[in-house]
Amino acid sequence: MIAKEELFVIRLGNRSYNIKCSPTELEDLAKGLAFVEGLENDFEIEKIRIDDFLKLEKVVCNERWSLNEIESSLKLIDLNDPTKAHHTAVIVSKSGMVARAVDVSRHNAILKVIGKCSNIDFSRVFLLVSSRITFDVALSCYKAKIPILVTKKAVTDLAVELCKKAGITLVSFSSKIIVGDAVECSYLGWRKG
Repeated sequence: MIAKEELFVIRLGNRSYNIKCSPTELEDLAKGLAFVEGLENDFEIEKIRIDDFLKLEKVVCNERWSLNEIESSLKLIDLNDPTKAHHTAVIVSKSGMVARAVDVSRHNAILKVIGKCSNIDFSRVFLLVSSRITFDVALSCYKAKIPILVTKKAVTDLAVELCKKAGITLVSFSSKIIVGDAVECSYLGWRKG
């Protein structure tokens, strides 16, 4: 089962907020946003499609991987983190770990590791993250032109949709799903998305 995530614009007065969220309790979300922003409770909600939001080009992948190779890299995100509050992002090549970054924010960990590797050929590596993969995580991967995105955790349907449209291979060990064709899988119980 894959979690639902959708894009919305919430307009509060003359301000607009792009929100990625579960598509439930949207009115309460808008009211809460208005409250914490100190704005009037007059709002408008509009759903957005990815195609309206982005003009996508396919990401190039110049390296193929087996699921076994991907799985053996999962140990790179296991940290001795006594707080259990940190996320890890790792860039992996056929030679092993290229760089690793840690932060309390999954997005910051991803940006840090991309920054550490901004001079490499991303078409030959994959991004491994300790967090779930949402639209924003997949979008960062797309913008960096990283062709493979891997997590031990779950993925959202909007992240899957973005990866399909952008040609990014997505691997979730929690959901046992592979989207895309840059990773070969012969494991039982896995599904190709």
